Amino acid sequence: MNTVQISGRLCNDIETKTTTTGKNLTSITVAVNDKFDKDRASFVRVTVWGPGCDFLTNYAQKGTLVGVEGRLSQKSWESKDGEKKSAVEIIANNVEILDW
Repeated sequence: MNTVQISGRLCNDIETKTTTTGKNLTSITVAVNDKFDKDRASFVRVTVWGPGCDFLTNYAQKGTLVGVEGRLSQKSWESKDGEKKSAVEIIANNVEILDW
């Protein structure tokens, strides 16, 4: 099972990109507060495709409280200087605005 749910505030304004195949996507960062330490937060990268991307573009902005449900995905690549890198992100299945 690979399911993740988070809620937090958007750290950046929405920037939609279109792939060469015509699909819309956006990458956002969500600040998720630590339940036990109010001074700590995790900054989670989230990729949103299709209708969810269009929804965020029209109705969300930096600071908006959102709920995200999706799956974890790890990607790996090699930087220009040959260093191996990796990152974990959430691929969103559903994004909801929580502070209308």
